[in-house]
Amino acid sequence: MADIQPRHPTTGRGWNSRNLRCTSCSDVVCPCCGRACCSFKARIMIAGHELTPAEGRAAALKDISAIAKCFPVGRESPTFIQCTHQTGCGRLVCPDCCGMCPDACCQDIQCRVGDLPEVDFFAEVKQKCKTQPWGKCDWHPDSDARLKNAAQRRTTPQQSEHDEEVLPKD
Repeated sequence: MADIQPRHPTTGRGWNSRNLRCTSCSDVVCPCCGRACCSFKARIMIAGHELTPAEGRAAALKDISAIAKCFPVGRESPTFIQCTHQTGCGRLVCPDCCGMCPDACCQDIQCRVGDLPEVDFFAEVKQKCKTQPWGKCDWHPDSDARLKNAAQRRTTPQQSEHDEEVLPKD
């Protein structure tokens, strides 16, 4: 039975799993969507924001207290993933904002760039990262063709004759 979603590269859980409380909360939010690293950090941000209404702040503080009772210290590995440095921007992003190349020989992590504001800072990012992070990378050759060629090379006539010599006949 195949996984419903791919495995997260650092936690081993499903790609889109969320944390209740990280072992080391990030002080930065996802640069693509603004999400916090875990529910605990999100509630702290809500409670500390000046525009949060009183009832929202009270609910956030109640959630913080409940999470702190269950997990006095963080227990889950952070879920933010780093976009590849060589072919991407190197930023830490949430799993919703990045993907992995489906090519088994590559599996490069790339963040999505479609929702980034038109600012000079993001110009280089938009040149490096992908608009479709789950699509194949355009910088490497087609691995399906490489695997097919490798399989064809293993079944050359010389290989077949060698297999016949080595394998016992019934």
